[in-house]
Amino acid sequence: RFFGMNKPEFSTLLDLVKTDLTSRSGMTPTEKLACTLNFLRSGSNFTVLAMWWRISCQHIGRIVKEVCGVLCLVISDKADFRPKCQKDWASIAEQFYTRWDLPLCLGMESYNPVLNNRVCGLVNHYFIADSAFGLQPNIMKPFDVRDDDPHKDHYDYSNYRFSRGRIVVEAAFGHLARRFKIFEVLNVREEVTVLVVRTAVHLHNFLRLLREEEEEETHVITKKPKKNFQKIPIPPGTFRKPMKKEESEINRHRLHLFFNTIGKIKKRGRK
Repeated sequence: RFFGMNKPEFSTLLDLVKTDLTSRSGMTPTEKLACTLNFLRSGSNFTVLAMWWRISCQHIGRIVKEVCGVLCLVISDKADFRPKCQKDWASIAEQFYTRWDLPLCLGMESYNPVLNNRVCGLVNHYFIADSAFGLQPNIMKPFDVRDDDPHKDHYDYSNYRFSRGRIVVEAAFGHLARRFKIFEVLNVREEVTVLVVRTAVHLHNFLRLLREEEEEETHVITKKPKKNFQKIPIPPGTFRKPMKKEESEINRHRLHLFFNTIGKIKKRGRK
């Protein structure tokens, strides 16, 4: 309840980090780990934790920074699921198509500028983004649809397909935020924020592995035929303005045609 894990999981985590945690501050490795997990789980600030643990705010800050650094170092090899090679990226694209019907999709774009096709080593692949991002050849976002557009229903359906992919990332963050309340109000310095976020993600993945919470398919997924939307021809008169005929617009309209023709699926509503 207070740490976001049960006693065996806490003991397993403690065994991994206790040799790297010092006792010079007067707190044992067990107390340091408990204090840091309490910080992540409760979302309380250093002032509240200082009253709970009866030590200074500065001491709490040093403990959190130390323990988070050790956790990232110790469990990152087990809990860091970021793609590391072209094969990993290709696997992500295959899963997005199999589960969410988005061909050649690599995930959702973030504000990290290094996420692009040159890094993952795959061409004709893309990230999906919301309207805050600019349209690029490797970044697809929903269409801006006018109410008087005669093809409004088709564009709305394409936006629905883009949203099916984006919601995967949003749902993942929702699971993380439910486990660690610190994301409700994260009021620490920037360098500590980066460390806390990385620690929370690694801990979340690590606990999923311990609990064997990875989703198991209860049904057989039929492998879908590969449909390369890049080969779909663009009919004349597709674009509203000639200046829009650039690579990013062409890629998005090919996806649009794919969604509404050979790649069309039935909308899935809530039960």
